[in-house]
Amino acid sequence: MRMRTSEPTLLWQATAGSIAGISQTVITCPMELIKTRAQLTSSSVLSCFRHLIRTEGSRGLYRGLTATIARDAPAFATYFSCFELILSLTKSSSSSPPSTLHLLLSGGTAGAMSWLVIYPVDVIKSRIQADMRYNSIRHCVRQSLTEEGFGVFMRGFAPTLVRAFPTNAATFAVVTWTLYSYERYYSGQHEVQDDENVLE
Repeated sequence: MRMRTSEPTLLWQATAGSIAGISQTVITCPMELIKTRAQLTSSSVLSCFRHLIRTEGSRGLYRGLTATIARDAPAFATYFSCFELILSLTKSSSSSPPSTLHLLLSGGTAGAMSWLVIYPVDVIKSRIQADMRYNSIRHCVRQSLTEEGFGVFMRGFAPTLVRAFPTNAATFAVVTWTLYSYERYYSGQHEVQDDENVLE
């Protein structure tokens, strides 16, 4: 028989999301760095990677790591806790599965909120990775403010938000329904096995 644990609190959801965000920066930081450089130079990913290793060494792959952590920890904390909060407020019953509409709205809103919280940090991270003249987060913030003002930290936010809502809506809906389907199948298998054991 399976043990059912109580639902995690929003604090635990946020904590788990934050830890997940920090953990995945080991992979995402080099990938985003190469993507950013490749987009700016119009070169292939492979040639950009080779040039980066040749000129900056393997440590160059993690340029902007601190800024990436500063972005992803609060982003994922907001992402998962916001999704669970909105879903719990819109569900008609705690035992019934949520409707697809509720999943889409909850996932889309969670994605949009996470970007709203961390977008200025993402701008700073991208600038540090793209421009070698910035040697720290503080230096990047100071130079950007001096040269372009506060508006620079929200530049490009509108298209990011337009992309974030449908992308995260679809992501959460598919993941949640896949998990529900698996649980239903898994629970059904165990019930059949338990009935067979009783008959024996």
